[in-house]
Amino acid sequence: MKNIKYLALVLILYSGASNASNITHDNVMPMVTKSAKEFGERRANLFQPDSKISDAIGEGFVIPEDLREMPGEKIFIAGCRRHSCIEKAAAVVDKKNAKVIAFAIRNFECSYVLATGERNIPTGKSKSPVTCDREPLLSVYVLRTKKLATRPESEVEAVNNLSEWGKKVGAERKTLYIVENNE
Repeated sequence: MKNIKYLALVLILYSGASNASNITHDNVMPMVTKSAKEFGERRANLFQPDSKISDAIGEGFVIPEDLREMPGEKIFIAGCRRHSCIEKAAAVVDKKNAKVIAFAIRNFECSYVLATGERNIPTGKSKSPVTCDREPLLSVYVLRTKKLATRPESEVEAVNNLSEWGKKVGAERKTLYIVENNE
């Protein structure tokens, strides 16, 4: 009788484990990478001056840091840069549509310094000196597409989650961008 009870307990525990979520960085990152491509050639001053936003996102997830399920079929994923883990990226992914709702990049906003002393985003390569802020900035990007419209409450929830994460990783300043694609 003891063996039967033990076997029943093992089967119950095993069946519960098989229903547990099997999300991993390896199966979530393709969704992140695909969504990052929506930025196309858009550029910003992030980890480096005048860098492609999609490249910065890819760099920011090289070392996995956090991965968890959220209510409403969403996943939170975060990582950091190789050799510079104080610079990070995070995203809220809609599992149902396999698409990122919003990205966040914790960076020190590096830019070129022009001869006039001004900072800007040049249109081409520059040999100007580079300067970076001393305080980290959280750059949050909400992705919107006409074909797959996200509900505003999903966007607000994603931005709030990413903002909280930003505070935890030391970024008090925040800039929010809405990126709309026609596809």
